[in-house]
This record gives sequence, structure tokens and C-alpha cells, in this order.
Amino acid sequence: MGKMSVKTINFSGYKWIVKKRNRPYGPGPNYFSDSDSNVWLDSQGKLHLKIKKIRNKWYCAEIYLKKPLGYGKYTFCVDNSVEKIDKNVILGLFVYLNLKNEIDIEFSKWGKNNNANAQFAVQPFIQKGNLKRFNVDKKISHTINSFLWQKNSIFFGSFKGNNKKAIASWIYKGRNILKENKVKARMNLWLLNGEKPSDFNEVEVVISQFSFNKADSKIKQ
Repeated sequence: MGKMSVKTINFSGYKWIVKKRNRPYGPGPNYFSDSDSNVWLDSQGKLHLKIKKIRNKWYCAEIYLKKPLGYGKYTFCVDNSVEKIDKNVILGLFVYLNLKNEIDIEFSKWGKNNNANAQFAVQPFIQKGNLKRFNVDKKISHTINSFLWQKNSIFFGSFKGNNKKAIASWIYKGRNILKENKVKARMNLWLLNGEKPSDFNEVEVVISQFSFNKADSKIKQ
């Protein structure tokens, strides 16, 4: 048998593979669709990720780069109010090799109404000092989210999109900093433990831009 064909999209100057899984698969576990109704670019070139119900199953969305970029500054611009994301839904902006080699910016309440809705994490997140939780106000409708990944440190920042005022920042210098290796940038929208959205409504987020800069030495505030 030949190789299964994979769908790709060109977003923000990079080629991304669109994940497809018709059986439960991580994270979650969940189903993932590469349909144009789950992952697509609009007329302005913005990326849309959507959790959609198809024939009684909820399909999630994920894309990942074809090639690793290595150390540098990764920036993800989100055009949604993250406070409005359902409590059972996670928006992940990250680089990943495996469950123990991962750098995350995640927006979710992790199934609890009163949880903060955002976090910076270095896996394994259960390791003391590897997680910083924070809250993005419901009035903020656009955020710029970055991490500067270097050999001995990771500098995280989340900023208001209209004036670039800092919402939260964190410097990580712990023992779980990833080596460059084959780590690839990813973006996904998925369901906690494969559960349905708590309000049973489909969920959509818009990422207006992704950028990478190997030369940056700091995140501007």
C-alpha cells in the first residue's frame, strides 16, 4: 500500500500539515478532521480552527509545521475573546516532540467554570515550577502570544492586541527546557477528555498570524 495522502495549507508563509484521525487520538482522545469546515483560510488569509459535530461525532482541528524551526521567538495572534471559549475546549499554541518535550500556551478553563482561562506550561506540567496560570479578561478580543525558546530559558508573554500591553509574562529556567531536535510548531483546538462542549455548540477560533524570528533576543513589551 502507498502512503496515505495528507492535506497541507499555507498560512503566514509556512506550510502546515492538517491532522486527520478517524479514531480517538491524542490529545483528548479526540477525532480530528482535515475538512474545509474544520480547518480553513478566509479571504484575508486568517486561519480558522473549528470543533464541529459530524454525524454524532465531534471533530477537532489541528495543524503542525512540516519542518522544525528550532530555537527562536514563536508568536501566535488570536482574534477571539478566549474567555468565551467553552470550558471543555482547549486552544493550544505550542511546539511539541512528545508528552515530555513540549512548550505550551493554552487557553482553557479545563472543565471548571471558575478556573483561570489561560496558562503557560513546560511539560511535564505536573513538575513543580513548570506551570503559570493567568486570566485573560472577557473584554480583550485580540491577543498576541509569544514564547522565546532558547537553550537555557523560555520567555513567555501574552499581550493585548490593540495596544500590546502585557497581560502576563513568565521566564522559565527549569530543567525541562527542550533541545532543538525535531520539535515542530503546532496549533490545535480540542476537547478535554474527548467530552462534548458543555453548551453543545460548535466552537471556532481565528488565528490571524503566526510568526517566527530566530534572531530576536527578547519579547518586546
